[in-house]
Amino acid sequence: MIQKMPVGYILGDQGKGRRLASSTTSTRPSNLLSGSRKAFLFVIACTYLNCFALRLNYVYTASQGFSRIMSAQSRSGKTSFNVIRLGENDVDDLIALESLCFAYHWTREQFLLGLERNAFVVFGIREAERLVGYIAFSVILDEMEILNIAVHPDARRRGMGAVLLESALAYSREKQVAKSFLDVKESNAPAIALYEKYGYKQIGVRKKYYPDTREDALLYRCDL
Repeated sequence: MIQKMPVGYILGDQGKGRRLASSTTSTRPSNLLSGSRKAFLFVIACTYLNCFALRLNYVYTASQGFSRIMSAQSRSGKTSFNVIRLGENDVDDLIALESLCFAYHWTREQFLLGLERNAFVVFGIREAERLVGYIAFSVILDEMEILNIAVHPDARRRGMGAVLLESALAYSREKQVAKSFLDVKESNAPAIALYEKYGYKQIGVRKKYYPDTREDALLYRCDL
């Protein structure tokens, strides 16, 4: 899934709702799902299994370090943005931004259920009250997966994607997450360069994974 925007590109390309290809080759188990499908499964798990451990995993207050993330800076040290945690009241803005960045995007119901049930965490950046970037990711036990990352076309090439990624990684480390996963279109060179800069290494390929272009998905892992 996951230049879903660039940083000036689309940072992640999600094969939403697509059946997993049998031609996948990877060193990770073949259950790495698209963002929409995985988010949906998380919602179901929380709704019907009353997954308390998962809910606790997403409790994140200022006293636990959120205030530190709120003023995040890219590794270059040249770019700083205020990163905030988004919630149900931000869904309209999330949908609008997704529509600008992706041909396939989450529905209102998926966003609301995911946020209500803590199926995923969403961090965002606003400028003049306008949502210009966000990252959605899931955390289960010691694993984090980046589901979506998007930056408004007018706000790209300013390091915003890097700041969002760093914020998600910082949150995950505070939760004692050991590894992070994502998938990206093989043609998405800017996104791949960003991920590799932050320590992600390719671990496999999922053939013809994306329904819009039929491109292969490159599977990446980062040990935190």
